[in-house]
Amino acid sequence: MYRISLYILAILALVVGLLIGTLNSDSVSIDLFWRQLELPLGASLVIAFVLGVLLGLFALYVFRVLPMGIALGRTQKKLRKLEASSTGIDPDAARLSVSED
Repeated sequence: MYRISLYILAILALVVGLLIGTLNSDSVSIDLFWRQLELPLGASLVIAFVLGVLLGLFALYVFRVLPMGIALGRTQKKLRKLEASSTGIDPDAARLSVSED
């Protein structure tokens, strides 16, 4: 079911991209500091949208995912220390110990 919905979403995105491209075919000039680009308006809109999504995902990763991963690592370290202290084993030794059969 997930795969089908992913295909439908991809086809929908393709159709929307084609509609934007064909309905906005006028040429626009994008002036960067070092270069001037002539692109169709539809392509400019799609590029701006994709860059916005990518920057948003990057910001989400930097400001949400990384701090949560760091907090998880700290919490796991505290848990190992608490488990080791409740059994009377040195926390550093408990981390390195290997059970022998």
